[in-house]
Amino acid sequence: GDKSNITIEFESQINTCKRMFENLLNITEVDLSDFDASKVTEMYHTFSGCKNLTKVKLGNIDTSSVVTMQGFFQTCSKLKSIDFSNLDFSKVTSMNYMFNGCSKLEKVTFGNINTSSLKNTISLFDSCSCLISIDLSHFDFSKVTSMFMMFSGCINITKINFGNINTS
Repeated sequence: GDKSNITIEFESQINTCKRMFENLLNITEVDLSDFDASKVTEMYHTFSGCKNLTKVKLGNIDTSSVVTMQGFFQTCSKLKSIDFSNLDFSKVTSMNYMFNGCSKLEKVTFGNINTSSLKNTISLFDSCSCLISIDLSHFDFSKVTSMFMMFSGCINITKINFGNINTS
């Protein structure tokens, strides 16, 4: 079909991306690599319900102030891979439902992720039925209080690398 590119510019710096692109069914690709997210604290359900989203380029966006990634890609059922390796997750406390319902998700690259503030991973990968393996070896789970249903519905997963997990 006809492809349209849209560029969004903000007149001032924003501090929330809460539900920013939620349920935009026509969105297929997003490039956030030039987005100034340095003051953003909430990425709550940013792309939730974007059922036709297939590609997201995050580049080196500054996520050093982000506290919640809850539901970030929830029900993005055509998203196959995502690379978080250049992002700062050091203040993120919630990853609840982050990939819940991403039924085509095959690969998530976290790199040397810093999750030292992480407290909740409820339903993080719930219903990611195409996920076969995941490397969480750089995750810091020492403050996590709930992993409820973290991999529920991941019917094809065969390998989860937690590294030297501390769940005290």
